[in-house]
Amino acid sequence: MDVYGLIGNPVGHSLSPPLHEAGYEALGLDARYVTFEPDADAAAAAITGAADLGVAGLNVT
Repeated sequence: MDVYGLIGNPVGHSLSPPLHEAGYEALGLDARYVTFEPDADAAAAAITGAADLGVAGLNVT
């Protein structure tokens, strides 16, 4: 499974997760779209950590 996501703060209001999830399902892709909401001082570490965990791509807001 591929994992993609949105990173920023705040992101709880974003419509990106359901939009992307619907697209993945419609295309038959084995993928998930998740949100990451780090504090500003942890953003760089969160991006590095996401890459280390194999997150395939991030949108940044």
